[in-house]
Amino acid sequence: LTMVWLFKHLFLCCSGVFGVDAVKSVSVTEGDSVTLEYDVTEIQTHGLITWTFGHPKTHIALTNAGIFNTYNEVLDGRFRERLQLDHQTGSLTITNTSTTDSGLYQIIIKGIKPIPNRFSVTVYGESQLSLSVMEGDPVTLHNDLHKRMDDYVIQWMFGYKSIAKICVKDGRITVNDVLNGRFRDRLKLDKQTGSLTITDIRPEHTGVYELQTYCLRKSFILTVQRELTVHFSGFIFYSPQRLNS
Repeated sequence: LTMVWLFKHLFLCCSGVFGVDAVKSVSVTEGDSVTLEYDVTEIQTHGLITWTFGHPKTHIALTNAGIFNTYNEVLDGRFRERLQLDHQTGSLTITNTSTTDSGLYQIIIKGIKPIPNRFSVTVYGESQLSLSVMEGDPVTLHNDLHKRMDDYVIQWMFGYKSIAKICVKDGRITVNDVLNGRFRDRLKLDKQTGSLTITDIRPEHTGVYELQTYCLRKSFILTVQRELTVHFSGFIFYSPQRLNS
């Protein structure tokens, strides 16, 4: 007769999807104010706090050692006199919003990684089509012109920047490498319709797109959703059991 103690250890590690890098969606009606709330306790103890819009290097407001600044001249003065920083929390308020304020905002705090630290803002105006697409997918913004005219120049704008155009008469397509290459190798124009397709879309492509021709203006509010990722781990232990033989 012998007695044996048997120990079994089982480690289970699972990975899936959840909000490690979540984006908070915020919507507002054109003309109203919107506050992107982020509560930083004792904000003065932190170093550099920066708000960006669109590209991470496009700074629109910051605080450093208790000194607060907003950048009125960036993006052709789009936010001039319309940004307010809360000195206690670091929250950012945009007043008198316009549709071109739609897009991705981020607060960057030196030394910590806030969650969520990104805000997808949608400003709704009149006669605008709202679209939502998952990150990495393509999306097509359709041109609804029913009558084709040979002298048409169809132009697509993102905010105040021209990103693509087509001369209908000769089919000549121009794609503009603007905004620090944000749309590089991602834009396709349909020569027959003038519709615009954006491939491999990213959160920084969130915003207002405008179709312009001689007789038509049409706006699209595009929101890019990021798939949430989850990481978790678990442990399962089998207790020792006494075996008789």
